Amino acid sequence: MAKRPTTARAGISGHGRLKRSLVLRDFLAADLRIRRRDAERYLSDQETAEGALDALNANGYLNALCLAASASAAPLLEQLDGEVRAACQQASFAPRYFQYLAVLFAAHHFNRLFADPDALLADLMRFHRQEWDGRNLHRVGDFEPDDLQYAAFWMATAAGKTHILHACLALLAQRRFPDSQGFDRVILITPSEALSRQHAEALRNAMRRPVFVYPDDGDSSRIADQSADTVIIIDINKLTESKQGEGVSLDTTVFADQRNLVFVDEGHKGQKSEESVWKRIQRNIAGVGHAQAYYRGLLIEFSATFGQVAEAEHAFDRYAKSVLYDYAYDRFHADRYGKDFDMRNLQGASGRDQHGEVLATALVAYGCQLRAWRDPAIAAEFQARGLTVDQPLWVLLGLSVVGSKGGDDADYRSDVIEVLCFLQRLFAEGGRAFLGDALRRLAGNDGAALLPKPVWEVVRNTDPTALANNLLRDVFGYQPGAVFVLRALKTSRGEVGLGLSLGDWVRYFGVVNIGDADSLKKALEPHGLAVDSDALTPSLFAALDHRDSTVNLLIGSRRFSEGWNNYRASSLTLLRLGSGEGPLIIQMFGRVVRFRGRAGDGKRLEAPPAALAPLQTAYVYGLRADYMTRFLESLRANGIEPQQEQHPTTLLPDPPLSSLLHLSAQDPDRREFALSAVGGSGWQSLAQSVGLSLATRVERAQMQRGTAESLDKIELGEDIKDRFIALLPYLDFDEIAARLLEFRAANGWWNMTFDASGLREGLEHGPYKLEGSPQLVNEIKTRGTRADLRRLETIAVTLLQRLLRSAWRRRQAERIRYHIAPLHPASDLLPREIQVRKIA
Repeated sequence: MAKRPTTARAGISGHGRLKRSLVLRDFLAADLRIRRRDAERYLSDQETAEGALDALNANGYLNALCLAASASAAPLLEQLDGEVRAACQQASFAPRYFQYLAVLFAAHHFNRLFADPDALLADLMRFHRQEWDGRNLHRVGDFEPDDLQYAAFWMATAAGKTHILHACLALLAQRRFPDSQGFDRVILITPSEALSRQHAEALRNAMRRPVFVYPDDGDSSRIADQSADTVIIIDINKLTESKQGEGVSLDTTVFADQRNLVFVDEGHKGQKSEESVWKRIQRNIAGVGHAQAYYRGLLIEFSATFGQVAEAEHAFDRYAKSVLYDYAYDRFHADRYGKDFDMRNLQGASGRDQHGEVLATALVAYGCQLRAWRDPAIAAEFQARGLTVDQPLWVLLGLSVVGSKGGDDADYRSDVIEVLCFLQRLFAEGGRAFLGDALRRLAGNDGAALLPKPVWEVVRNTDPTALANNLLRDVFGYQPGAVFVLRALKTSRGEVGLGLSLGDWVRYFGVVNIGDADSLKKALEPHGLAVDSDALTPSLFAALDHRDSTVNLLIGSRRFSEGWNNYRASSLTLLRLGSGEGPLIIQMFGRVVRFRGRAGDGKRLEAPPAALAPLQTAYVYGLRADYMTRFLESLRANGIEPQQEQHPTTLLPDPPLSSLLHLSAQDPDRREFALSAVGGSGWQSLAQSVGLSLATRVERAQMQRGTAESLDKIELGEDIKDRFIALLPYLDFDEIAARLLEFRAANGWWNMTFDASGLREGLEHGPYKLEGSPQLVNEIKTRGTRADLRRLETIAVTLLQRLLRSAWRRRQAERIRYHIAPLHPASDLLPREIQVRKIA
């Protein structure tokens, strides 16, 4: 019997795999006899023609839905349409087409779940095995009774997850289980105190529901006094399975022996392992799999990043079987919601100037956005088209605040500190000249790669000194004589205001929003930056939406990546965020692409005039932000799903193994050969040419018409081998030899010998290529420190490792022996099955 296709991740991201594997969503569409893709298209057209409110109330959505369904489905769809309208009315919002479908799928699922869960499970299992499993690439496990206690919505940030949560609350408020009982408690779990308060305000304003926020509204003893319809809101950090001592943590036994309805915002959090404490706490509060049926409640999760956590197999299966509806970023953008984006990701070896290069480039791009927003002619054009555009804001997000204990090496300095040192340099003596030099470089070919085309045109057609003065004035409000100051705001914990002081007056142009301002203060002292106190100024972060806000820079480390409802963010700079920060980056990406649009519809112009395009485009810069490339490639690959005909795996017949032979290679014993890389041996002639690139690689992409286009890579560097060889006399080759002993031991190559003179000859005459910025070598030669020379020695070690490996392999290859052998039945050389896919 042929094996099932597996969920191997080769060639496709978790995002793409999960999109193709949403069994519950596909079951609900089939159960409603709806052609889902047609329904989405017809409903979208109806919303565009009538607007969301009229499409809902004048049966526009219902009529469009019926066009995509079997005639026999009309009575059921009419009933569900009434439930959706009632729920949305209670939640005080007019649903966009995808929100309407999400709530309608939820209503149908809840109806079936509460009427007869056993029948629902049986139908799900039949659909999964007979209709779904055989025509899908990715294996999803069988449905179990516990799976019915999960539901999830995979919705892009700014797609209205809060509205859908409120609608689900309205749908479930009066539900009764087959035992005629309802929920004992309604609990909303959030990732932070700030998001708890935001949800509380939304529930009170939109639904007039009683709300209890822990611990703001009282301690654990007050929870028992709350009515069954009170929404208890608590952030996950406050929940514990075994409370000890005092403090604001809440023992989960408070919710034991109850049937609870549990909502989880940012449900992707806590998914790093199958045994995550956070996820276990959520399951236990919802009574998932409880021994007594009465205490089994319901767990409903919301997130924009389920596709990213689905890279883990345990999470993949979980969400494939629980997502009721999906509206991820690819579809969100294809429908013209949010801004376009233009991304530049600088990849390359570590260097002192890389932060400065990214920051200077991002500053120019943001400055052009700000200047366009302040242009009266462009403002009039937006007004004429009915668009509302908020004042641009430059957001800089780092992974760390204080950094590691690594001395003054740039690799170990905090991301936030790097930004503040950059600003200090801008406002110091010679700051305008420093910025002018950066602008001159950007006016050349480097700028064509690093800057969006409209920005590059401005840079190369403007005098660098004049442009530097304009940027300092427009972005920071700089005036001659102003002094850069940092002040911790006593009225708002975790905020440090960035300002320019003229006498006793301070104008704040930015804010650092972090968790521990005191640690930042101590970390800044070695860099000559003092943090004073400001006891009077209120929160600059909270005032970002105010018309009189002078803040143009928001700097932080993940603290405001969730639950921040703001439309100003227009330029995002990511500093050293790697592949493990995927969900965090997507959360911030969701913040920066928000757009008010026409009459608050959230949509950008399809073909904006050139002057307006920068203000409906998010400029995203990254420094070694590896995840951005993966994210963009997944959007490009999965942004618009192709129609696919898929055929099941076919098992090939067993071949006659007795007649099949193959050529087998046998490595020599290491006692049969040796490599001597001592002085005068000429060992480098054995090595094949190797290479090392220290060039800055710029990865560029633009999002247009719903897919990532023009994804390309450009290298900014040149051949610096001769410059590098000229610096060899400054290197400590005894130290280099000692480091290579570790390399030899790690590989077990005891038959390799070398000495300092042989290693130096390898670098002087060896076949290798070295590319990078001449500035890196020139600075070391003129004013290099010991730390700079250590970096140069690391480059030397890397090159020598590659040359020695090549020469050792050459010696080994000279002694390899070959013989003819029969093919083993389990050999990977024999194909066992073939799978055919046709892309329409």
